[in-house]
Amino acid sequence: MLATANGFLDDVGNGRMESAYARTSARFRQEHAPEQFRALIDKNPLLKSQPSRQIKEYSVTATWKRGTASFQATLQVAKESQPVELRLITEEAAWKVDDLLVTAK
Repeated sequence: MLATANGFLDDVGNGRMESAYARTSARFRQEHAPEQFRALIDKNPLLKSQPSRQIKEYSVTATWKRGTASFQATLQVAKESQPVELRLITEEAAWKVDDLLVTAK
């Protein structure tokens, strides 16, 4: 789960939007076309600036067939910071980003 969350944020921070989008769940892709995903990222430029990450907390709930997780971090670039939360689910035996929440500073 942590590898998926960090990989997703690394992809976004390095401008690999197609790769980041591929890490999202089928539900997320159904609700957010690639253009909408890019617009969401563009609204939050700190996500794209290769910030350092401080993990605040994470939680995982898993069974044999299904898992959910929440990953909360604070992104930091210079004096700017941005709290983010990724919600993940298991899909076809792999963790996928199911939601990206960027909270107000």
